[in-house]
Amino acid sequence: MRIKINVLVLAVVVLAACGKELSFEGPDTPAEGSMQSSLTGDCLPKTVTGSYQVAVPLVADSNTITVDVNVINTGIYEITTDTVNGYFFNSTGRFTSPGTATVKLRSNGTPFASGVNNFRISFDSTFCDVQVTVQ
Repeated sequence: MRIKINVLVLAVVVLAACGKELSFEGPDTPAEGSMQSSLTGDCLPKTVTGSYQVAVPLVADSNTITVDVNVINTGIYEITTDTVNGYFFNSTGRFTSPGTATVKLRSNGTPFASGVNNFRISFDSTFCDVQVTVQ
């Protein structure tokens, strides 16, 4: 009889350990904020890094655009550019605190022509323009 009780207790413990973990983080609400200064309306700082050459595939961690974002409400975000000349930039993540956050947008694609490419970066309801020169 004692063995049956021990087996039953062990079975209950094993089944309880296999239960789904509950999350108390709440739903994934979209972050809110702006890439523009609340005082001047100008775009916050943005920096282009990397070498951009015709027919050379971009490296996501080297060919980047870094932007500052004024986070008003925390949550998940997606910051993207349009596709120009065969490539684009994007970043996704979660803002965990309000205030200024710096976000690195990683590149995707391969430029197919030389020249100055004008990208529009979008986040929430704001847009900023940045230029990338392809050699």
